[in-house]
Amino acid sequence: MTAPVCILTPNLTRSAGGVIAAILGQARGLSDKGRPIRLVGLGEPEDVAGLPIELHTKVVPYLNSRAFGPAPGLETAIDASGANIVHLHGLWIRSVSVAARRWKTSQAKHLVLSPHGMLDPWALANSRWKKRLALTAFEWKTLEAADCLHALNAAELDAIRAMGLTCPVAVIPNGVDLPKLSAPPPPPCGDGRRVMLFLGRLHAKKGIAETLKAWAHAIAERPALAQEWRVVIAGWDDGGHQAELTSLCEALELQTHVAFLGPVYGAAKASLLAHCDAFVLASYSEGLPMSVLEAWSYRKPVFMTRACNLPEGFVASAAVEINTDPYGIARTFLERLDRKELEGLAMNGRRLVETQFSWTTVGEKLDALYRWLETREHRPAEVEI
Repeated sequence: MTAPVCILTPNLTRSAGGVIAAILGQARGLSDKGRPIRLVGLGEPEDVAGLPIELHTKVVPYLNSRAFGPAPGLETAIDASGANIVHLHGLWIRSVSVAARRWKTSQAKHLVLSPHGMLDPWALANSRWKKRLALTAFEWKTLEAADCLHALNAAELDAIRAMGLTCPVAVIPNGVDLPKLSAPPPPPCGDGRRVMLFLGRLHAKKGIAETLKAWAHAIAERPALAQEWRVVIAGWDDGGHQAELTSLCEALELQTHVAFLGPVYGAAKASLLAHCDAFVLASYSEGLPMSVLEAWSYRKPVFMTRACNLPEGFVASAAVEINTDPYGIARTFLERLDRKELEGLAMNGRRLVETQFSWTTVGEKLDALYRWLETREHRPAEVEI
C-alpha cells in the first residue's frame, strides 16, 4: 500500500489565496494517482467550512499570533497522519516550521518544502527585518533540514540557489482545473462595457495601483476607451490596501471606470472569469500565479509582467508583457486592446494550460518525486541535484 503524504500548510483558509488553491489542486492530482493525502493546517473550523475540501483534513487552531504564536496539537496531528513524507507549503510561520523540522528529525523520514516564491528577492525585501529575524530564529534550520525543495519554475530555482541552499530542488509548476467553456450566468456587476479583470489578493506587490494609474492615463489619451472598457477588481483586502486603492480612484476620478467587488468564490468567481474580456496582473513578485492559469483556462487574454514567472505565456503568444510603470502599462493597453488580437491570445492561453498545466500532470510529477525520496531510485528529470 502506498504510504500517505502529509500536506502541511500555515493557512488552511481562503485567505491563503493562490497558495491554498495550489495545495488543494496538488492534493486532488495526487489522490487521483492513488496517493493517500492527509491535509493538516492552521485555522479554525469555521474558516475551513467554505473550502472545497474532500480530503482527510485536520485543522489546528493557533494562539495569539499566526506568525509566532504556538499551535498546540500541531505536532500530534502530523504524527497521527502516519505519513512517510511531510510536504510543507510556505514560510515564516514559526509553529509550522518548527513542527515540520521536529517531525523530520524524530521520525527520520522525508521533508519537502515549497516556498511558493517567498524566497524571491522582491519578496525577501518586503518586511525584510521580520524575515531576517524569522530566518535566524527558525526558518533557516527548516530549509536546511528539507530533503528536497519544490520550485514552481526556473526563476524560483535560481532564487533558492542564490540563498546558498544546496539540497535537491524539484521544478514542478502549479496546475489548474479546466472548466467547461459553456458560459455560466453573467455576474451582476455588468454594465455593458468590456471588462479588464484583476482577481486576487489586494496587496501592493500585485501592482493594482499601477494598473489604475495606467487606466487613468489611457482613458485621458483616448476617452473612447472608457466607453468600451472598465476595470473590475475582485479579491480580499490584505492589510487595508483596498482603502488606499479606493482613495486613489477618487483622486484619479475613476469612480465610474473601476468597480471593486470584494472576494469572490465558487460560482461567482467562475461567472466573473467566464464573462470578463481580459485579465491583468502587473505584479512585482510571484511564485507562479494561479490567477493567470485560471484566466487562461477560461480562454482569456492576459496582460502580465515577467515577475509572474510564466515565460511560457509569452512564448506561446498567450500573454502581453507589461511592466510596473503606469505610463508603460497605459501605452500597452492603447496599442494592444484590439478585439481580434485578444481572441488569438485567448485561444493560445487555453491550449497552453491544456498541454502544460493540468493537475493530472502535476500530480504525476509530485508522486514521482515522493517515490524517488522513498526509494532513491529513478530520480525524476524535474529534480536538480
